[in-house]
Amino acid sequence: MDGNSLFQKTCERAAKLSREDEIWVVTNEIPQYLVKNQMDDLGYSIPDDHILSEPEGKNTLPAIA
Repeated sequence: MDGNSLFQKTCERAAKLSREDEIWVVTNEIPQYLVKNQMDDLGYSIPDDHILSEPEGKNTLPAIA
């Protein structure tokens, strides 16, 4: 195990296919700073407006994609 969370592993895979400014994160109740901290730990930077937070999951990710 490398000690990275599943989210961090997903970010690493996304970074292989896209530039950092093309990565968007959709979360539910996870505070934005946790997302940014986990990405910072990997050395990635994501703009605040690329983190979309839903108050409750409604299966909107397929609509966004």
